[in-house]
Amino acid sequence: MVESGDLATWVGALATAVAGGFAGWQLLLLRRQQAAAAWAELNGVAVTWVQKVKPNSPDPDGSALWVFEITVHNPGRLPIRNVQVEMTFPVEVCRTHFDGTVDEPVRVVDVGLPVLAGASHHTWERKLRMEFNEAHSLRTISAHVTFLDLVGRTHSNVWGAADDGR
Repeated sequence: MVESGDLATWVGALATAVAGGFAGWQLLLLRRQQAAAAWAELNGVAVTWVQKVKPNSPDPDGSALWVFEITVHNPGRLPIRNVQVEMTFPVEVCRTHFDGTVDEPVRVVDVGLPVLAGASHHTWERKLRMEFNEAHSLRTISAHVTFLDLVGRTHSNVWGAADDGR
């Protein structure tokens, strides 16, 4: 025959074990959620670009000037360092500076900054001259952003129509 004190002890021990298991399960779920959030913050660092000015006709030489706003976004709570953005164009473009000087033709335009705070973004404006007849190819622009997290690990994300395998 089981005494009421022994039964109460067994029920209490069982309830404690169940509560401990539930607490452990909740801790496991919390750590998984934190890991998923950290992954999303690093993989969510994105580059966007907008054609702020789109020409509607070519200049006499057949080229035209587009104005792009290139923005890097850091959705994470922590800053990232050594941010490098490379935009790859399907055709050669020439950057036009504010003083009128024009760079040599390139297919990759790069911008960067030393630190980008968490939950923020940074925008650059670039005036780019290219052949007017190639405007349709601008849909295939891609951007590659590389940065360091606070620990010093390198991360890279590719955005846009073309994935160049990096």
